[in-house]
Amino acid sequence: MLTDSPATDVTRSDNLVIGGPGERIRRLERRRRLVREELMAIAVLLVFLAATVAVLATQWLASGAAASAAPSHQSPSVVHLYLDPHGGAT
Repeated sequence: MLTDSPATDVTRSDNLVIGGPGERIRRLERRRRLVREELMAIAVLLVFLAATVAVLATQWLASGAAASAAPSHQSPSVVHLYLDPHGGAT
């Protein structure tokens, strides 16, 4: 006899026993942990996206309000000459 353990008790590099008791539970726990980590990463990304949208919306609304409240100081690009009804320019 070469080994004292059955053939199903082959160990892997992550120190888990393949085919041993509780392997299915360990796989299920590992899968649940990965799902939790992925959901947390998605939640963090959604929080960052919401914060970015909020900041951009605030800046956009502030720039729109400032532009409509400020008087326009643009010089006219066309000079209009008003003619007097009697034929002369005023």
